[in-house]
Amino acid sequence: MVRQCPELKDRPVAVCHSDNPKGTAEISSANCPARDYGVKAGMFVRNAKALCPHLVILPYNFGAYEEVADQFYDILHKHCRKVQAVSCDEAFLDVTYLEGVDTDILASTLRREIFEITGCTASAGIAGNMLMARLATRTAKPDGQCNIPPEKDSLQKDFGIKTGEMLWNHSRGIDNWLVGVIQVWQGA
Repeated sequence: MVRQCPELKDRPVAVCHSDNPKGTAEISSANCPARDYGVKAGMFVRNAKALCPHLVILPYNFGAYEEVADQFYDILHKHCRKVQAVSCDEAFLDVTYLEGVDTDILASTLRREIFEITGCTASAGIAGNMLMARLATRTAKPDGQCNIPPEKDSLQKDFGIKTGEMLWNHSRGIDNWLVGVIQVWQGA
């Protein structure tokens, strides 16, 4: 893992079971410098190496992943009892029952503790529902946090009038898009 090899911190790195530049092994994960070259999970190593010839491939280290995931979830559960795991390093937290808690301060606290205990950075998206929280997290990456307030005006300011309106509606289950007919099927 990169956290155990500080010399790799700013270099493009991916995780895969093979580093054969002609192989069809799939990239499992890629850091931000690798993603800047277009390297992403699910890509064949040969394609990743074509995009980024100096890509460093590290083997899996399941023991380290398990250790960090356990630490990550211990930190989340210390601060919140409503945690929905998404993966070994991603979760949704429902903190609506925590009265008087400043969600920005809570997110900063979680991110700081995650870094202090695991050596890994974390991004946090704060919003009133899971769709908006996911968008906020995308905006926050890498190693930041973003809070999308529940007001429609805020969404339109951050994402544009049309996209803000669409997000506002979709996050409330309103979807007025029509299915576009490309070809009508003529049955036998």
